[in-house]
Amino acid sequence: MQVDLDKAQDYAILVLLALLPGFSILFTSLESFETAWFGRGLLAIGLVLYVVHFIDATSKTPIVDTKKLAILAFGCSAATIVFIVARGHLISTLWPLSQRYVSQGWLSAFDLGYYALYLSFLSVAALGARRALPLGISISYLAINAAAFAYDLRYPFSTSFVWPLLLVATLGAQGVGTLMFASEYSSYVGGNTYLLKIAQGDSSTGAIIGWPCAGFTGLVLFGTLFTIFLSGTAVTARRKALYAALGVGGTLLLNMWRIAFILYASLTWGWNIGEVFHSIGYELVFIAWLLAFMGLVVLLETRRLSLGQLWEGVASRLRV
Repeated sequence: MQVDLDKAQDYAILVLLALLPGFSILFTSLESFETAWFGRGLLAIGLVLYVVHFIDATSKTPIVDTKKLAILAFGCSAATIVFIVARGHLISTLWPLSQRYVSQGWLSAFDLGYYALYLSFLSVAALGARRALPLGISISYLAINAAAFAYDLRYPFSTSFVWPLLLVATLGAQGVGTLMFASEYSSYVGGNTYLLKIAQGDSSTGAIIGWPCAGFTGLVLFGTLFTIFLSGTAVTARRKALYAALGVGGTLLLNMWRIAFILYASLTWGWNIGEVFHSIGYELVFIAWLLAFMGLVVLLETRRLSLGQLWEGVASRLRV
């Protein structure tokens, strides 16, 4: 296989430009990493999503006039300097606040929102408005999460925009936990409070479920990946709708199990173990689920199988 070195160089430069503000976050504001870990995780996922989408979208076409790269690099560097200064001012303003929730939320909303605008500029400048339009799908992942944080800060602890999702997550986790872990789960839903508890003998623990934990970010990521994955394919609208329903259902069910398991792990092995899974483990499980689901879609579409035919094939092998 022959590699186009000029194109590979262009890829390397553009990817570095895309990651430039992200590097500045790590190297100029290390103290904010722990405070806004949730925003950092979403930003990392969004960047990987954009870079992969960018490479896929430009794999068969020229990327950008090389003469423009120097100008583009200068513009991105200048924008990054402005970003560093603005973010530093924001941190110095927020850091004295005693409310960690507010500080974390503003940093996350600022970083995600800025990056959505930054990548939009980079895409249009590098590819032109028409060619950059499909990349709006991956950029929307950052924009939607930024808007959710901003809304939550405008109306602190309000759950009005996702209350059905919170209700489903809380009651679903109670049912899944009771069935899978043979423990006594109970829930309380009232006003803006969605509380889930677990008890074993004389020990008990609980947690308030917020909008990020209710599966909102997982559904946004699934929707973004699903749209990118099937855009431009010959899959019929009916089958796309079926895959979407199965994917959303599987994502919600996985999140219910996640909530129930975090409480079970916290009660059984200590809250530190539960926090590790809350911070890291779920992302790994969720990514595995997405890869498995996309693989299932590829299998069904390449062999043109219905779900019934797939199930019959699996069942016949199990019987043997």
